[in-house]
Amino acid sequence: MNQRTGHFYEWFSAVHFCETMGWNSLIESYQWKNQTWKRGVVSRLGGDDLLRFFDTQRRRYGMLHAPDLLVFAPDFSDYFFCEVKGPRDRLRDVQVQYFAEVAKVSGKEIVVLPVDLI
Repeated sequence: MNQRTGHFYEWFSAVHFCETMGWNSLIESYQWKNQTWKRGVVSRLGGDDLLRFFDTQRRRYGMLHAPDLLVFAPDFSDYFFCEVKGPRDRLRDVQVQYFAEVAKVSGKEIVVLPVDLI
């Protein structure tokens, strides 16, 4: 998926998780330092080690973004990451490696969600 689609598949998936599970989602910008509210959510869910990982380790992987969604229970009791793939998108090898590190640091799985609406 490219940026011109406005992250449609990510937003569609976030609505899906809200409607089916009642859980909230943050879009990938939760990794950026200027997103203080979102980073507070990340810290509350995964701790400061996870924030440090996003700040420092993504450079090792070609400046990859965090998984598309951080999906979490409204009471902050649980969470997981979700990488959304539209019909013409695929999981790249470097993403597999990076997401394995994210899973290791966070102790949470990264769900890959293929979305094909046609």
